Amino acid sequence: MTPVTLSIAGSDSCSGAGIQADLKTFSSLGCHGLTAVTAVVAETPHRIDSIFPLPPQEVRAQIQSLSSTYPIAAIKTGMLGTPETAQTIGESLQQDFTNTPHLVVDPVLTASEGSELSPAAILDIYREMIFPQASLITPNIPEAEAILQVSISDKTIAESAKALSKLFKVPCLLKGGHLSDKDQCIDYLSIGSDLHTFSHPRLHLIQSHGTGCTLSAAITAYLANGDKLYLAVEKAIEWAHKALGDSLEWSHNQRITQCINQAELTNATKPHTD
Repeated sequence: MTPVTLSIAGSDSCSGAGIQADLKTFSSLGCHGLTAVTAVVAETPHRIDSIFPLPPQEVRAQIQSLSSTYPIAAIKTGMLGTPETAQTIGESLQQDFTNTPHLVVDPVLTASEGSELSPAAILDIYREMIFPQASLITPNIPEAEAILQVSISDKTIAESAKALSKLFKVPCLLKGGHLSDKDQCIDYLSIGSDLHTFSHPRLHLIQSHGTGCTLSAAITAYLANGDKLYLAVEKAIEWAHKALGDSLEWSHNQRITQCINQAELTNATKPHTD
């Protein structure tokens, strides 16, 4: 039977991140994907033009409709929208998914190009309501720094992964893409007293919009397919790395080229993982 997975996240109009990226990932890995949309974002890999949060009651209505109808094997959360919506989602996770075995929380706070996607007040809801329910949290370094209120370097990332796992009593995958190493990316998975590392060559792409969404969705899909957490993470990292390497390249029209130039990018790009 095909596993059913749910993404609770924002809609990305260019389909490189958010629920669009999640659905493509779920489908590629043999899952039937469902979505509960938290916000509609008008964006490209280079900029965000607008964010329209959905009312919390509409987000809750989507979740309740799905939870009462489908045998959901695994859930992931991405962009939550407003603090009110985050609170609603936290309550829904507690009340509507008591039989769902897996919850992957990607604490999306900013977009790849730097724009803020979630107000700082959402951090308290993550800490108090959502992280403690998770099977895995998947912050990048800026998100982990915001959660822990510390600076993280190449020398402290391993201890930071352990600290996040210990603080919320859940496994943590701390992604190392923002570290200074120009040749390698190293991700740190803390499970209980164990720390695992995953290293792969850094791909020098001009744009990698949505890689965090794609990775967390892949982990969710592998968990839904029955893999244990370590194996799900290992396979998802390999899958996402290959997807980045196979990402599309095309020439831009004049309007897009102007936008790229304004962002100090050049000519044709490899924009994002599809």
